[in-house]
Amino acid sequence: MNSAASPQWLARRPLYWLLAAQASLLVQHAGQMPFWLPWLWGLALLYRLRAQRHGWQRLPWSLKLAAVGVGFAATHFTHGGLVSLDAAATLLLTAMALKLMEAHTRRDAWVLLLLGYFALATGFLFVQNLWAGLYALVPLVLLTTAMLSLQDRRRPLHQLAQTGRLLLQGLPLMLALFVLLPRLPPLWSVPQPGQVAQVGMGEVMSPGEVAQLAQSDRLAMRVRFLDPPPPKNQWYWRGAVLEKFDGRSWTAGDAPTLPNVAAGRLTAVEGERWTHQVLLEPSHRRWRFALDVPRSASDGVHRTEGDVLVATPTHERVVYTVVSAPRPGGAVSLSPAERQRWLALPEEGNPRTRSWGRQLAAEGTPEHRVETVLRQFRRQPFHYTHRPPTLGRDGTDEFLFRTRRGFCEHYASAFAVLMRAAEVPARVVAGYQGGEENPLSGSVLVRDRDAHAWVEVWLEGRGWVRVDPTAAVAPERIELGLDQALASAAPRGGEGGFGGRGRDWLHYLSLQRDALEDGWALWVLHYRDERQWQLLTRWLGQVTPWRVGGVLLVAAGLPLGWIALSGWLGQRRAQDPAVRQYRRLCRTLTRAGSPPRPGEAPGGHLERVARQHPEWAESLRRIAWLFNALRYQALRSDQRHHLQRSLRQAVRQFP
Repeated sequence: MNSAASPQWLARRPLYWLLAAQASLLVQHAGQMPFWLPWLWGLALLYRLRAQRHGWQRLPWSLKLAAVGVGFAATHFTHGGLVSLDAAATLLLTAMALKLMEAHTRRDAWVLLLLGYFALATGFLFVQNLWAGLYALVPLVLLTTAMLSLQDRRRPLHQLAQTGRLLLQGLPLMLALFVLLPRLPPLWSVPQPGQVAQVGMGEVMSPGEVAQLAQSDRLAMRVRFLDPPPPKNQWYWRGAVLEKFDGRSWTAGDAPTLPNVAAGRLTAVEGERWTHQVLLEPSHRRWRFALDVPRSASDGVHRTEGDVLVATPTHERVVYTVVSAPRPGGAVSLSPAERQRWLALPEEGNPRTRSWGRQLAAEGTPEHRVETVLRQFRRQPFHYTHRPPTLGRDGTDEFLFRTRRGFCEHYASAFAVLMRAAEVPARVVAGYQGGEENPLSGSVLVRDRDAHAWVEVWLEGRGWVRVDPTAAVAPERIELGLDQALASAAPRGGEGGFGGRGRDWLHYLSLQRDALEDGWALWVLHYRDERQWQLLTRWLGQVTPWRVGGVLLVAAGLPLGWIALSGWLGQRRAQDPAVRQYRRLCRTLTRAGSPPRPGEAPGGHLERVARQHPEWAESLRRIAWLFNALRYQALRSDQRHHLQRSLRQAVRQFP
């Protein structure tokens, strides 16, 4: 290897920065990375370090091709194919590890840098929360420092400081582009393999399903009230309406979308209204949960016949605004076909429930039948538990007359079946009830544990009326929440809560963290469309291309001005103090008609001016002596400091 080619070979310091950056990228992708990838990167790291120490030759092409083939085969075996986001990310990280094994030149280092930046951006395809955004700063700083180390051989701390300055200089322009550029919908949407619905129940409700869902503390949605909210015991977040019963499970029907419901017409509701904004966690389902009863919603969200909000299923977080209001009275009567629809029961099964229903049908008005059943729930030894016993073929009979232990879906299902048997039209509604208020963010946190099911019955002159049979057995569930309800049910045979969250410092930190995540989700992940327009009109008044362009120019000029100012200040700091004072004196002498001549030394210049102006001779000769002493004599630090101060004072006092 000749000396001319040696500067192109990769030095140790850039290599070490690249290794640190790659390790941080593997941590970023730990959630979706296959188990074998860290081992592959570890082998590549071990080989590269030993090659760096012992001067090994480059790998032969046959071994490189074999390694690439193994990488493709392992990716295909792990992900069941190569056409998916997971597989693409794995191939990218595999390429980064394999490239590390042959990284010998600066060109190889630049390829690793580009792969690293691409892998950094790829990580946000899988995790987009606040903590992922903050952690992304670690590989960003390491990659940028590695890039600088290829050009700058200063100490590592100096390189880190330069990286920080570069990132801060680009911050104003980044913020301006983020705020001003319009948010365009993606050209395509690729769901992740194996991705399943995460929010609420599906279109089928079976015994024990809600109880299992309620054991999870996973966040389902955040709700922010834009109007004064109703009382907490009225926080029924409506989801699916279940109408068909097969003897065991309830399923949703194909309710058509109501005509003439204008999306986005938020002023269509008069009187009492509850406007709320919902940030729904990822789900593959069409339900859009809202406070009971929704009247109007944002664009893309439609209201169906059962007062259910639906939209196109998506695997991303969605934000929508809903206006809900009390259900109006004086509803029209059901048609014979509709009445038959909401009274339908299987031809066989649950004989004791049917017999009780026929007795109720002969006793009085529908209101009386509803109250009679609720009174039985209050007086009889029914228990509220999330671990109900398994039910057999006639599950409703077994629950009402034998076990009397169940969760909300057991009570809702049994009550709806009993009402239909008693000739009262009924349907089951699945959704959520309640939620935890976060005083730090002003939002309501609704979790899977808040999943709930209740019943609506049709009463003449009033329409569909909500009846929650769970409230008759465990009113604490509606007033205080699930933990308190299960805890109070423990002496009656329940098992208590899930370890309820006390108002201690750990819970306060949890609320603080959620408040930060709430702000991140609303102002970063979902800063688009209506929110972006509101912010721009608040700042710019009328949004015009000229005003937007002016803001962009200012944002671009700030880092450029900062760079220019930093360069000027750096030059001043690097300049010798004696030279700086001499140049200051030269400006004074130039105004007096005695500028320095080209090539003239400072001592000769000042001696010439002293001969021309005898009145200045003493001051100029003293300044010349101080200048020469500082420039050419070996001085201690205290002597140099004293002479610098004397020179600065002499120049300042010069006539």
